[in-house]
Amino acid sequence: MRQQRLASYVFPIVFFLAMTSAARATLTYQVSDGVSTFTVADNASADLSAQAGAVLFTNSFGNVILNVGTGISRPMIGSTALPQHHLDSVIVSTGAVNLTISLSDTDFSGAGSANFLASIGGIINSAPGSTATYSVYRDLANNLFGTGPGTSVCTTGPLSVGSIPFTFAGSCAAAPTIDSAYSLTSVTNIHLLGPGTTSSGAILVDASEPASIILLGVGLIGAMSWSRRNARKTA
Repeated sequence: MRQQRLASYVFPIVFFLAMTSAARATLTYQVSDGVSTFTVADNASADLSAQAGAVLFTNSFGNVILNVGTGISRPMIGSTALPQHHLDSVIVSTGAVNLTISLSDTDFSGAGSANFLASIGGIINSAPGSTATYSVYRDLANNLFGTGPGTSVCTTGPLSVGSIPFTFAGSCAAAPTIDSAYSLTSVTNIHLLGPGTTSSGAILVDASEPASIILLGVGLIGAMSWSRRNARKTA
């Protein structure tokens, strides 16, 4: 009888802990060409970074002979109350490809609204008309990769220039409502119309703090400087 009573107390506690653990998702990176999709969680076996809050992944698939992707969030940068995302990519392709590269993290927390700033910069050396686009999503249901209706924060792009190679840069801002538990997803789309190389750096910050605005500016300057150096090398 005593064992039955003990079990009646223990089971709900265990069940609650299991559900709580399952609800807390891990920072996750994903890349897809529409045929093959690769999803890598922070500190998973495919994550080449040993640092918590950073995912480093490299592979080849389809027309992509080299993809090196890095996604960074908490605890390396930002916090639960002041989110930050960095999503960087280097891609070498033997033909046309439409890549969707995503970074998602859950359990950010706040109240009212957040002043999000998002920017992307980089270089494309491929067929004319190739483009880069950066989008940010906020999901109040706190889902990993929550990009459904009502979750869009802002989008910059498609960014394109006729001459090749070309550097690109764009930014957007919005102040969506937030609550005690929400997720953020950054998505870079690289659409190459032929073989070539691409490097990009995307940054998302909560600009409620002045330091976040400074970080965004430094990131943009660094991305554009890196892009110009690469453009001179490939010209």
